[in-house]
Amino acid sequence: MRNKFLIPLALPAIILFMSNFALACGCGCMGGNCGASNVSPTQLQQTEGKVQCPVMKNWILASEAADKTEYNGKTYYFCCGGCKEQFLKNPDNYINPETKS
Repeated sequence: MRNKFLIPLALPAIILFMSNFALACGCGCMGGNCGASNVSPTQLQQTEGKVQCPVMKNWILASEAADKTEYNGKTYYFCCGGCKEQFLKNPDNYINPETKS
């Protein structure tokens, strides 16, 4: 009987948590829906040119990336412009997350 009352109370907390996660890059995109192609992981595995956004970790097709930049001789592709802005503030945080302080 007690569980019946806990579910409606937990739902707003879950929604709040997920909305904060979706806004992590600052652009307001919802995971893979940043203006880039919403391609399933199976399709990506079968397609040449797949890349991972270094900020949101979304897999996108390089040809459909919202933006890209060069850093230390390597091209980085982004699912949205907000991710590029975050990346450019401190690229090493996204390239080598284990060395974050």
